[in-house]
Amino acid sequence: MLRRQIYEEEQILLALVERRVHLLRENEELEARPRGERPLPSPPQEAAESDSLGVQIEEQPREEDLIDIAPDERESLQVS
Repeated sequence: MLRRQIYEEEQILLALVERRVHLLRENEELEARPRGERPLPSPPQEAAESDSLGVQIEEQPREEDLIDIAPDERESLQVS
C-alpha cells in the first residue's frame, strides 16, 4: 500500500514537472519573438485546471490578496 501511494505521488510530481517544463519552453519561444509578434497575455483562469492525471491544480490565494478580506472569510478561502 505504501509503495502504491509513493508511486501515485511520484506520478503527480512528474506531471507537475512536465507541465513546468512545457511552460518554460513556451515562454522561451514567446520571448524569442519580436515584440510586435507576441500575443497578449491571457487572463488568469478562474476555474481550477486539471492535469493529465486528473489532479486539480488550483491557484492558492496569496497573503497580500487576503488582506482586504475579513478575518472570518480568510479561513474559508484557505485550503487545508
